[in-house]
Amino acid sequence: MRNQINNDKCKYILLRLEPFDYYSKFVCKSIHAEHIPNFYIDDKMQKSLCFRERLEVFHKDNSSEKLELIGQYSVSVESIGTRNQEFLVHIFLSMTVNNHLIVSKLTSSATKELHCLQEKKYESSELNNNLCEKNGYIGNADNGYFIRVTVKSDEYKQSKTICLPYCSTMFISDGCSIVLMRYLAMTDFSGILSFDMITIEGNIVKCDYECSSMDLNTTDIKTYEIVQKLYLNDAVSSIIKNILSNQGNLLSINFINSPYIIKINPHVDHCVHQQELIILPLRSTWKEDFELNSQHFDKKVFEKDRKRKYLLLHSEINELLSDYIQSLLCTKPDDVLKFTIDHFQILTSDQNGKI
Repeated sequence: MRNQINNDKCKYILLRLEPFDYYSKFVCKSIHAEHIPNFYIDDKMQKSLCFRERLEVFHKDNSSEKLELIGQYSVSVESIGTRNQEFLVHIFLSMTVNNHLIVSKLTSSATKELHCLQEKKYESSELNNNLCEKNGYIGNADNGYFIRVTVKSDEYKQSKTICLPYCSTMFISDGCSIVLMRYLAMTDFSGILSFDMITIEGNIVKCDYECSSMDLNTTDIKTYEIVQKLYLNDAVSSIIKNILSNQGNLLSINFINSPYIIKINPHVDHCVHQQELIILPLRSTWKEDFELNSQHFDKKVFEKDRKRKYLLLHSEINELLSDYIQSLLCTKPDDVLKFTIDHFQILTSDQNGKI
């Protein structure tokens, strides 16, 4: 049974999720085309919007200019679909605060018109030895965006399910927001845009994008500023100051109402020209890079599985090792290395005595 809920801005209807052709549901004109002059993402622009970047998360001390590195942030945009007509966005944030790990993940897909097709968000944090997990999902139902959020901890679990009707609001997902900000920076849009967004707690908030070009005195790069102001119950709840290059690269994300800032690493990022490129030695730093850690783990799993399959296909290896260990335990030689060489040397056909 469908229950109707009234809201000051628009109507939300509880719906069960049903399969449908999402392209046929987007019959209304692109909400971005109505507010952004000449808004259009062709194949060339889409290719320019698709790239990957990594930044570092710092704790900022208001009493000084010192920044403490506490984590890393990664965002990736790529083209997907049978004709590469869609965007796939991945965002990953990991930071350590007071010896507690905070992780945030987002995977989102959208059309070239920046209509969200599906989005999944996950956040986890630990407070007083109590793990709190938040999950958010945005999909498509018959008449609007299907939204489900879940907040779970060791003590409680809360869920909320709503639907945001198509064309009744200027809605934009977090994944689409990343693509939109890159587009605005590349096209040098100037003005104010307003959208509705949903937090991972399930709150509908208004978000203003105040967009303008700017010049940094420290570099010769033309930069672009987007100040996001989030309103909850008509009051500003948070302000986020984004600085991008004219190529759409994120230079910094400053959370004005919190002690955190996300910035590029000037030693390795190509967007910063005030000093020569410095190559950091991976031997001493790779463990601090979550992406390299992930690749290392994947490689270990792959190699372990490959060797396991090889041993299964070559049972003679187990027999050789079994004979060797049995001989070793029976003989108990003083020089294990010499005994090992002599043992396997007998099995070789090499006349020179090399193994």
